[in-house]
Amino acid sequence: MASHLTWSPLAGAAVMPSGLVLTPERQIPTSGGAVFHALKQTSAGFKGFGEAYFSLVDAQTARDWKCHSRMTLNLVVPVGKVAFLLARRVGTSWVDYHYAVLGSENYARLTVSPGWFMTFVGLGPGQSLLMNLADIVHDPDEAERLEAGFGPRLPDTKQLTMGRGPIAS
Repeated sequence: MASHLTWSPLAGAAVMPSGLVLTPERQIPTSGGAVFHALKQTSAGFKGFGEAYFSLVDAQTARDWKCHSRMTLNLVVPVGKVAFLLARRVGTSWVDYHYAVLGSENYARLTVSPGWFMTFVGLGPGQSLLMNLADIVHDPDEAERLEAGFGPRLPDTKQLTMGRGPIAS
């Protein structure tokens, strides 16, 4: 009998899990196109500045699981829609499953402290644009990587597109 995992949404959580922060950010409409806030020095989750980078995320594609030992991530998705799935590993067991769906229609910043495993999935229909404002410069030796199929079992992407309520995988 397969065990079921329950993924809890960060949106609307009464109490955020330690090390995760979901912060609504402003979109300011202008006549030439919207301005998207991302992070200020005074923002919750700001730990310093190391680098900023963008990633294109293909629809229905899951990236490898990654756990940073020192880097704090501040993630925004100004274009498209991306589901972020987060879990912690204690010994050989996976615990504490959470997810957040970010995009232009649900614009927010997800802060992920060191120690959380994270993967993300493009929810399309085309490519999505993700920006990370990291507190340290990228160091390939400070993160543990697991191929997408080797972390916790992911829920169906159709369930993730709703972005509300607990979901089972």
